[in-house]
Order: sequence, then C-alpha cells, then structure tokens
Amino acid sequence: MRLTRRWREIFEAYIGGLTDRSIAEQLGIGYSAVRRHKERMLDANDCHSMRELSSLFQNGHRAGEENA
Repeated sequence: MRLTRRWREIFEAYIGGLTDRSIAEQLGIGYSAVRRHKERMLDANDCHSMRELSSLFQNGHRAGEENA
C-alpha cells in the first residue's frame, strides 16, 4: 500500500472515524485539500473507495506486509 506521510495521517484519521471536515481541522488544512489527498491516495493504490483502501490495508497487515 502506497501512502505518503500526509496520506497516512489522513487515512489513519479516516479509519479512526473522523469526517473530512474534522480531518481538515485536525491537520490544519482545507476541506478540499483532504478530498484531493483522498482522491490521489485512491488512484495511487488502484482503489475506488476508502472502504476498498481500508480492506487493502487490513489484508496487507494480516499478510505481514510492510506499508511503503
């Protein structure tokens, strides 16, 4: 799973149950920036939804893969 430092912050906040607006507030960035980061994160990992990306993350952890 490919995540930059910022993508990892956003992804962890997402799986923690935060909304995009809450993530933006927590990270001190704009709401639209969160949305763009999520779109790029999905594209980079060939996923169509955050749920699909979460599944990829869980499967990788179970398989003992290192996150890049």
